[in-house]
Amino acid sequence: MRCARSTVRWPRVLELVRFARGLGPTPDFSDEVAIAVGTGRHVTLTAEEAADPDSWVLCADGECHSALAALAEMVTDRAGTDDIPVSLGLQATHDLGPGMTWDCVTPDPYELALKVHLATYVFMDDPTTDRPCPRPPVVQVEWSEDRRIAGVRLRLPVEMGATTRPTPRRAATADAFVRWARGDRPPPAFADQVRLMFDGEQAFGNEAWLEPPYARSGFVGCSGLGFPDCGLDPFASVLRHDGPVGTTAGRAGCPAGGDVPPSFAESGDDVVTLASADAPSCDGWAVELWIGDDGAIYGLNQIGGVT
Repeated sequence: MRCARSTVRWPRVLELVRFARGLGPTPDFSDEVAIAVGTGRHVTLTAEEAADPDSWVLCADGECHSALAALAEMVTDRAGTDDIPVSLGLQATHDLGPGMTWDCVTPDPYELALKVHLATYVFMDDPTTDRPCPRPPVVQVEWSEDRRIAGVRLRLPVEMGATTRPTPRRAATADAFVRWARGDRPPPAFADQVRLMFDGEQAFGNEAWLEPPYARSGFVGCSGLGFPDCGLDPFASVLRHDGPVGTTAGRAGCPAGGDVPPSFAESGDDVVTLASADAPSCDGWAVELWIGDDGAIYGLNQIGGVT
């Protein structure tokens, strides 16, 4: 038995699933539909082209994947222990769920795009596993302004090393910071006071501590000169980066990161580093977030910057 455990745009998601299985008509696609697989395969189809399932097959490095095929597979696959099948629930949500980290799946190749509506993530809930990740694959559905299907992206599973994976709560806060910087979500949780640093040092003209840090201008380290294009601005580093943002546990390890105050240097287990998912942080920019056990950000350090 399978059941829908969310009603977020559920009827249109169900139309897409039925179309993927060959059981229903073509869904209501936008005039252009962005199709993506992983991070390196993407194409834009017209609504007419999207009606042909063969147009969804994208190949690279000898491998071919289709978001439609993934949808069909996820709703027909069986899971169980000792050959005993269990019930899987088809999820359609605005997030991957409490405690689930975005590092479980490949980054979104169109992540920078400002969205009119929140994306919908479709995956199967598997009660046989306690992984802090959805059961792969995950299909991400994007919506046009008039709520037609404007994009479908297949987020492939990735292996995570234990030494580079933040705790689920810290990963969720770091993800919330990225989405807030890109205009997609409300602000993440902040402590009552937040230390702002640039290459380990306090910036000229800016207080070392922000109270409270919810104003956009509070992240600028140049007394507002050149705002919003100041080079000292961790918020803008994330916003201007044209590509997916990677999230790792610990400091960036770059010499340019500077020597942070002793209390922050001794709290290395709290640090989550944001940087380009396609290049080492030492070769470009990075933002280090100090996040407490409660998920609140209490320190930021910018390394380099995006121009």
